[in-house]
Amino acid sequence: MHSWHLALPGSLSLRITHPQPVFDDAHARLLLSAYLPGVAFTGTPGGKVDLTVAFQESGEQRLTRKSRRVTLSGRWSGTGSLLDLIFLTYSASRLLWLRRNLYPLHSCCLGADGYVLVLGHSGAGKTSIALNMAACGQKVFSANKTLVSMGADRSMTALAGTRTITTTAEDAARHLGARIDLLGYQNRSAWSLPDDLYAPVAPVPVRLIAVARLNDGGNRCERLSPASAVHRLHPWFLDAFNANTVLPGAVFCGTPPRGCEDRLRDSLVAVTAKIPVLMLSGSMEFVSKALEERYDS
Repeated sequence: MHSWHLALPGSLSLRITHPQPVFDDAHARLLLSAYLPGVAFTGTPGGKVDLTVAFQESGEQRLTRKSRRVTLSGRWSGTGSLLDLIFLTYSASRLLWLRRNLYPLHSCCLGADGYVLVLGHSGAGKTSIALNMAACGQKVFSANKTLVSMGADRSMTALAGTRTITTTAEDAARHLGARIDLLGYQNRSAWSLPDDLYAPVAPVPVRLIAVARLNDGGNRCERLSPASAVHRLHPWFLDAFNANTVLPGAVFCGTPPRGCEDRLRDSLVAVTAKIPVLMLSGSMEFVSKALEERYDS
């Protein structure tokens, strides 16, 4: 049995075990870092870990949870099974973060001093927005997932992010051309930006939040009232859209810990009284300009 030890933000320790050396491969680590913000392989520490995620070869697909261990059983089938294992690892790690009042969001984060947090469902265009703004001089703090905390002073801080970009190969080539090396998987591509396009430090302050979507229709930029912002943002900060890992014959249910939703509401009430929240949609030119103008104001 092969074992890998990882560190996650929030002082969490994680172990992944597998009968094959899957995470000895650089491509597997690249995909893992696309979904777990701030993950780092650390070697073999002593003592207990906060979470063990295990894969076990079996003729029957099933999932078992016991204390600090989650085991996925089934037939290993390459990249598809690897993604199942990665999604399961994220779902289980998310619960540990929520217990610590840390919130992983499906978002990108970019800027130069204070940073803009751009939320968007898959296909909404947030990665394209990040690439376009990176090409115009902004630094990318995270590309797909951002882990944030909120302070008693009504501040929001991006603690860690995912550095791996996941998008279509066409999108990558259009924005950055030959500067990247693509890993293809399931009609998508995973890749890393050149080092000079990433934000050099962590954590970073968040100065603006935008729920954004690219489209060919009418342009829209609306600043939400604090009450509307709390209503809109609450499911995003719980990452309710990616809470569960659903597999044939198995579901990992990511119901938030007791009290988490109320604590999040109270934190968002405080933060949205200070940090602007935008609903933003339209062309790439319109969305990028609106983000830059609101960020600079």
